[in-house]
Amino acid sequence: MLRWGAFVLGLCSLVTIAFMLGGRTADSDDGRKSSGNSAAQRQQKPGAGRAAELSSQTGVDPALCEQPAGQGAEFDPALIPKVLDEARARGNSRRGAMIFGSAHFACISCHRVEEHGGQTGPALTDVGKRLKPEQIVESLFWPKREVKPEFKAFAVQTTDGRNFQGYIDRETAEELVLRDPAMGAVTRLSKGVIEERREIGTLMPDGLTQAMSAAQRSDVVRFLLDLGHDASLPSLVRPQSHEPAAFAYDKSPLEPAAWPFRDHFINRDRLYDFYVKEARHFLAQPAMPVLLPGYPGIDGGAFGHWGNQNEQTWANDRWNLTDVGSLLCGIFRGAGVTVPKGVCVRLGDHGELAACFNPQTLTYDAVWRDGFLKFSSVRHGFMDGALMVGTALDRPSGMAPDKPFQYRGFFRHGKRVIFSYRVGDVDYLDSPWVAEGKLERIVTPAAEHPLLEQTRGGPAQWPEEFG
Repeated sequence: MLRWGAFVLGLCSLVTIAFMLGGRTADSDDGRKSSGNSAAQRQQKPGAGRAAELSSQTGVDPALCEQPAGQGAEFDPALIPKVLDEARARGNSRRGAMIFGSAHFACISCHRVEEHGGQTGPALTDVGKRLKPEQIVESLFWPKREVKPEFKAFAVQTTDGRNFQGYIDRETAEELVLRDPAMGAVTRLSKGVIEERREIGTLMPDGLTQAMSAAQRSDVVRFLLDLGHDASLPSLVRPQSHEPAAFAYDKSPLEPAAWPFRDHFINRDRLYDFYVKEARHFLAQPAMPVLLPGYPGIDGGAFGHWGNQNEQTWANDRWNLTDVGSLLCGIFRGAGVTVPKGVCVRLGDHGELAACFNPQTLTYDAVWRDGFLKFSSVRHGFMDGALMVGTALDRPSGMAPDKPFQYRGFFRHGKRVIFSYRVGDVDYLDSPWVAEGKLERIVTPAAEHPLLEQTRGGPAQWPEEFG
């Protein structure tokens, strides 16, 4: 049994294409009389000023810029030729096909065009050949005027209180067979159990074209006029999915010469020029899909986030073979602390100690002996930062200044490193070193620091010549 309230709410906007599209009822003449609305009367309708404004902006006939025939509106034959003229002059049947299949209007859920569409309403594959243009417009704007008998809905109540609704599929003296418009299922009822039967008319509500703009109405009308004449149109009509469209592509670059390492082992699955290939493909199609596919992912998306590489592929500890010298900046981990922007330095003529200076607090957060730094093998050593090697010593006392401060950087002179920062209104120099096997820190105002001269520069260690 079909629930009609839910069904009517779900009807497509182009259910407004009259179910007359396969024929006319015998008593239709009474409903075909003109309402007698003149152009002057139409101009007096609410919204006529807005219609005139839209007309001046778009060049569309003012009558077409008004709200179209709505619920309960009387038939206006004078509007039909204007709609047709506008559709022929400005309508685009390909755009109309997209509107017909759009989820917003859902026309295709009730009407079939070749293999796509529902069966609630008549098939429209060749409607442009079967009906006159005037009949198509009339069906679109005034769908209840003429209804094909097999598309009239009936409500039936049985003697045991059950209720059924649907189209009459067939009827004999002994039996009534109702067809579910949406699902096609049939219900067989014996005439002896039918207590009441009444016609509830067409399921198509009037005024659904009000949801369309004037341009959309012109496109849809042009589409319907051309169905049966343009063999390419049915292929454009299909239910629009929320899934992105798909297209075939290969992974090779469009310009191989621009990618000399394309055949390198690490690039063996790399996908080149995806979006260019996508644009060229869909621009060549007769209609653009609602959703285009996104880049599938590194190496074609078949291997997940990592592509065809993994932790084992990128595991390498060769950085530990590098002589990093007496200073290295980076994330420091060791002695129970992590310093996000650590400046690690070797101290002493023979590197007796090492320390990590924290420029965010102006403190030395770690001091150690018997080594300097190492790196893990994870992702070539870039994941775990600089790791302490050696034995941690007691952390030097000290806290971040209680006044505003600004770290300015460091000077290097031979094996000495001199940090520079400003606390409040005073510039300071801070030089760490080793004295009697312990960390020695000399911090004074810059003008008084014993290593001030070493901050003034000297001959370049690696002079450069430009010629």
